[in-house]
Amino acid sequence: MKTNTSVILTVNDKQYTLKFDIKALLTLEQLISTHNITKMIGNPPLSHADTVNCLYVGLMAEHPSVTPKKAMQITENWLKNNTMINLQKIIMSAMVKSGAVGNAGNAVENEMETEQGK
Repeated sequence: MKTNTSVILTVNDKQYTLKFDIKALLTLEQLISTHNITKMIGNPPLSHADTVNCLYVGLMAEHPSVTPKKAMQITENWLKNNTMINLQKIIMSAMVKSGAVGNAGNAVENEMETEQGK
């Protein structure tokens, strides 16, 4: 079975796929305030700027036309009905599934349990 390493973010009935491959992670480290993903994750909550940068980079693999401005617009639309903390949780889930932080195996197991519990 192939492991799903992406997370779907739904904003205003539109689905976006977040995925963090190694290229995305290296790009993200250039953009975030700590320049180190592990430090950023270890010191929650994320700043709003870091959250938008994470969203932007996470979208790049599956949505190559995304821009930082578009990521800001998606974030603004998200915040109309949701919280920044919930957006950060979705981003962190995508990072864990990629193996960037935490235990990707546990993330996959938790997803399978959630799917079975529907």
